[in-house]
Amino acid sequence: PGPFPLDDLLSALTSLGMRHAFTRAWLEHAGPVRVIDDFVLHWSGTFADKAVQLLTVHGEPLTSDELVDLVGESHSRRSARFALFADDRIVRVDRHRFALRDWGMEVFATVEEAIMDEIERQGGEATITHLVNVITHKFGAAEASVRVYVSGPNFGRTSSGGVRVASGDNVNERAYRPIHLARRCYRVGGMWAFRIRVTED
Repeated sequence: PGPFPLDDLLSALTSLGMRHAFTRAWLEHAGPVRVIDDFVLHWSGTFADKAVQLLTVHGEPLTSDELVDLVGESHSRRSARFALFADDRIVRVDRHRFALRDWGMEVFATVEEAIMDEIERQGGEATITHLVNVITHKFGAAEASVRVYVSGPNFGRTSSGGVRVASGDNVNERAYRPIHLARRCYRVGGMWAFRIRVTED
């Protein structure tokens, strides 16, 4: 349950006969609660339970690191991130930030899926420049990652140079064309190598 407005709870304690000067101190020591931004959070349960209450109070997406710091307990950042992914009440809305599912924000799954969704929103075709601008700004993906994905077998090019989602024979056509025609493929020491730029992502 919660979070609850702090003023409402203090007023309730006062109405029960407690002196107002002592209400907050009593409340903070009466049980597993935490006061944040004039709200009282029921501070028990799993990391995800506490993350849900923190997101509710803040009212905007937060990164897993921000949530770990706000919880302030001995949760590893790795296990905390897994806990957020596993909880149905929480969704990832870009590469780093999490939100409550009830907020109805667009869910970010992978860069490739985000590209497909944006192409669909554009009527089945979009320019590379448009995709790079939207995916990097909306979801925080690296430009290099977007360009690598649109060059992959799940996407094709239209006669006007736009990008579309490949399907059926188009997938096979792109996936199985001769390797010597594929971009960034080179013959090195008698073997084929694929060059890819390594970034922080």
